Amino acid sequence: MSLSSDRPKRKASLHTVLIISSVVQIIIPVGLTGYFSWRNSQQAVNELAYQSMEKVSNCIEQNLHEYFVIPELVNQSTLNAIELGYLNLENLQPWEKYLWRQVQLAPQLSFIGIGNENKEYRAARKFSDNSLGINQSDRSTNFNLYSYHSDRNGNRTTLKSITKNFDPRKRPWYQKAVAEKKLTWSDVYLSLLESSLSISTVQPIYEPNTKQLKGTLTVTLRLDGLNDFLSKLKVRQSGQVFIIDRDGTLIATSSTEKPYRINNNQKELIAAIDSSNILTQATSKHLLSHFQDLQQIVRPQQLEFSLEGKQQLVRVIPLKNNQALNWLVVVVVPEADFIQSSDATNRTTILLCLIALLVSIIVAILIARWIAQPILQLNAETKKIAKGDLAGTVIVNRTDEIGELANSFNRMSEQLQTSFDALQTLNEELLYSESRLTQFLEALPIGIVVYNRDGTLAYYNQTTKHLLALDEPIPENPNEQFALTSKIYVAGTDRLYPTKKLPCFRALQGESVTLDDLEIHREGKIVALEVRATPIFDPQEQIAYAIVAFADITKRKNVQKILSNYYNALETEVAQRTTELKQANQQLQLLANLDGLTQVANRRRFDEYLNQEWKRLVREKQPLSLVMFDIDYFKFYNDCYGHQAGDECLKQIAGALSRALKRPADLAARYGGEEFAAILPNTELLGAVAVARAIQEEVKQLKIPHDRSEVSEYVTLSMGVTSVIPTQDLSVESLVAAADEALYESKRRGRDRFLIYYPA
Repeated sequence: MSLSSDRPKRKASLHTVLIISSVVQIIIPVGLTGYFSWRNSQQAVNELAYQSMEKVSNCIEQNLHEYFVIPELVNQSTLNAIELGYLNLENLQPWEKYLWRQVQLAPQLSFIGIGNENKEYRAARKFSDNSLGINQSDRSTNFNLYSYHSDRNGNRTTLKSITKNFDPRKRPWYQKAVAEKKLTWSDVYLSLLESSLSISTVQPIYEPNTKQLKGTLTVTLRLDGLNDFLSKLKVRQSGQVFIIDRDGTLIATSSTEKPYRINNNQKELIAAIDSSNILTQATSKHLLSHFQDLQQIVRPQQLEFSLEGKQQLVRVIPLKNNQALNWLVVVVVPEADFIQSSDATNRTTILLCLIALLVSIIVAILIARWIAQPILQLNAETKKIAKGDLAGTVIVNRTDEIGELANSFNRMSEQLQTSFDALQTLNEELLYSESRLTQFLEALPIGIVVYNRDGTLAYYNQTTKHLLALDEPIPENPNEQFALTSKIYVAGTDRLYPTKKLPCFRALQGESVTLDDLEIHREGKIVALEVRATPIFDPQEQIAYAIVAFADITKRKNVQKILSNYYNALETEVAQRTTELKQANQQLQLLANLDGLTQVANRRRFDEYLNQEWKRLVREKQPLSLVMFDIDYFKFYNDCYGHQAGDECLKQIAGALSRALKRPADLAARYGGEEFAAILPNTELLGAVAVARAIQEEVKQLKIPHDRSEVSEYVTLSMGVTSVIPTQDLSVESLVAAADEALYESKRRGRDRFLIYYPA
C-alpha cells in the first residue's frame, strides 16, 4: 500500500506543530520564571523569611503543647485512680508515695498536691536540685502543715518546717478550682522558694452522684525549661523568640535575659516593653502600637517595622488551650539575614533557564521528526477502516511503543472482521437462552415478580397467580394503593401493610429484605407469606430490576404457634422449680453458717469469713481487728444453775454481742463452748477497743446473776483484742493467736477485763 502522495504535506504539518508546541511550552515558563525571579526577589525574601519563622513557631507551638499536656495528664491519671477506687479522698495516707512518684514523671514538674473538704492535705515537691520532699496536714498534725525531706524510696526523713493553722481550702489554687468547676490553669507567678517562674493546673473532684465537692488536685510546672528550649532554636544569625501573655508580661525568651527582676530583695515580673534586650523591647512596643490591645490577636500575624534603619520581620502566633492558657509566641528576624542568599539564587536561576531553553529546543526538533512519520501513516489507515475497508495493514519497522501500536492496529483489523461474523451467531443464542430462562421461572413452586427500575411490572410467573388467587393482573405500578388493591395485611391484624415498607418498594430503593409478617386476605382465607426482595444492579452500579420471591408459609406459622405455646408453658414450670431450689439452697446455706443454739455465726463461718477478709485487706492495705472473749467461771455457772440455764446464758451473751456490732461488715460468731469472737474489717485498734467496751457494757446491762463467780455477783467477760494491717509476710493464724493469747492473759490477771496483743 502506497501513501506517498499524502505523506509530505502531512509530515511537514505535524512536524511543525510538534516543534512549535514544545518550544512555546518551554519559552513561556522559562521567560516568566526569569522575569518574576528578578522582579519579585524582595517578595521571595519575605516569603522565605516568614516560612522559616513559621517553621520555628510551629516547632515552639508543638513543644509547648507537649510541655503543658503532662500536668493535665497527671491530673487526669489521678482523677481516674480516684474514680476507679484505687485512691480514697477520705484517707490521704496512701497518697504520699503516689504523689512522690508522680512528681518525678517529668523534669518540669515541681509540685503535686491534694486537699479535701475535711481540711486534710498531702503533697510532694521537687526542687531545682532534684531533691524531693513531702508535706502533710490533717487531724494527726492538728491541721498544721509539716514539711519533710524524703529519701530515695519516698520515706520521710527530717522535718524541714511547720506552718501553723494550714487550711488547703483557703489556698488560691483550691479556690480557683472551686470557682471554675473544671480543669484550669493559674496565672504565671514567681516561686517563693526558688528563682524561677511557675504555673499550676488545678482539677476539682466531685461526688459522681450528688455532684458535691470532695477535694482539689494541683500540679505545678517550673518554666525554666522554656528559656532553655528557646535559646537552642536557630532563628538565622540574629533573630530572637520570646513569649508574652495578653497583658504583655514576659514569660520566656531566647536571649540571655531572665523573665524577672530582683529589686530590694523582692522578685517581680517584667513587662516585655521594659525588657533590657533592645530587640525584645522594640518588637513589643510595635505590637502594642499596632494592635492597641493584645487581646485582638486571635490568629497568626505577620508584621514589619524598622529598628535603627534596618527592617525587622515579625510573626506572632496565639497559643491557647482548652484550660485557659492564652499566650503569644513572637518570632522576630532582621530582613538582612535573608537578602544575601536571595541575590545569588536569582543569578543562578536565570542562567539555568537559558541553558534549559536551548537544550529543550534542540531535543524538541529531533523528537518531533522521529514521532511524526509513523503517526501520519496510522492516521491514513484508520480513516480507511472508518469507511468500511477492514483489510488495511500498516508496516512500521520499529520495536518501541509506536511499533507495538502498529502491530496492535493490524491485529485489531483482523479481530474486527472476526467479531462481525460471530455477532449474528451470538444474537441467536441469546434469544434461545431467554426462552429457557422463562421456562425455568414458570416451573418454580414459588411466586416470582420482576419490576423494572422505574417501578413498572416486567414479569410474573403462573405460581404468583395461583398463590395470590388473582382474577385480574398484578397492578402495573406498585403505587400508594398497591397494598389495598392486592389486599396485603400486617400478619395477625386487620391493618393494611404500609406501602412504603413493602418488599418491592424497598428493593427498588436498593435494599435486600426478607419478611414473614405479611398476609393475603382472599375470599375469606388468610394466606401467610414469606417474601424476599432484592435489587439487581447494572455494570454502572445502578438499579436495573427488583426481584420479589414469595412462598405460602401458613402451615409453618401454625406449627410455630403450637411450639411457642408449649415452650412458654415449659419455661414457666422450669422457672418455678428453679425458684424453689434457690430458696432451699439459701435456707441450707443459712443453717450451715449459723450456730444452732445462739443463732450467730458458727466456727465454720468464722474461719471462712476471716480468711476472706484477710485476703481482701492484703490487697487494699487496710486494717483488720479481732475481739475474742469467753464467760468467766462458766463451768461453775453450769454446776450452779444447770445446763439449761447455761444455754440461756449463752443465748443472752450472743444477743449482747450482736447488739454491740453496728456495721454490716462486722461478724459475731461463737468460736466454741463459751468462747465468742467479733471480726471487724476496716477497723483500726481504737475502733476494736470501742467495740470491746460496748460488748462489756451490753453484758453488764443484762445483770445475769452468778453466785459462784469470784470477781462479780453477775456474769462477766475476759477479752482479748488485736489489730493489724494484713500483709503477705503475716498469716491469719497469727491474728487469731494474738487475740487468744490476750484473752488468756486477761484471765491470768484477774478476769472481767480486756487486754491488747499484736500479732508476732
